[in-house]
Amino acid sequence: MDQQRIGNFLRQLRMEKKITQSHLAEILGVSNRTVSRWETGTNMPDFALLIEIADFYNVDVREILEGERRKNMNAPLKDEMVRIADYTKLEQERLSKIMRWMFIAGLAAMAAYLLIEGMEGYAYAKGLLLGGTTGTLLIGLLYTSKYMMRIREFKLKVLKKKRMNESGK
Repeated sequence: MDQQRIGNFLRQLRMEKKITQSHLAEILGVSNRTVSRWETGTNMPDFALLIEIADFYNVDVREILEGERRKNMNAPLKDEMVRIADYTKLEQERLSKIMRWMFIAGLAAMAAYLLIEGMEGYAYAKGLLLGGTTGTLLIGLLYTSKYMMRIREFKLKVLKKKRMNESGK
């Protein structure tokens, strides 16, 4: 997948529609800078956005990914891609929900720590709360980085091997 080629194709499609990056960004609910990054090949849109972009420009997702026009996408393939985009959106929503709860838990732990910070005899509780806050921050950092995806892929590979070994026995 050639990101430069895809970016040039996205720019070409936008120019054919005679709209600005700002207008496209407003339509898709992203920033101008995001559209600019797509068109320069610096970044790629999420899969869910790819389908929206393809629908907006009246092209096939494969055309965008290949960076050139092709024939129309057949209906079953489009339905499958829409299902994949929906799944991706659900996964992003699930991750956002997890992050919100982690943030709330971290704030609660920090608030509790600050409440007992000056008190005598709560050293163990202070350590737990400070550790909980630090752990929450580290897990949040992990979830928002690219490494979480690698961990998830590794976990899926291990589970797949485990299932294969269990079914083979």
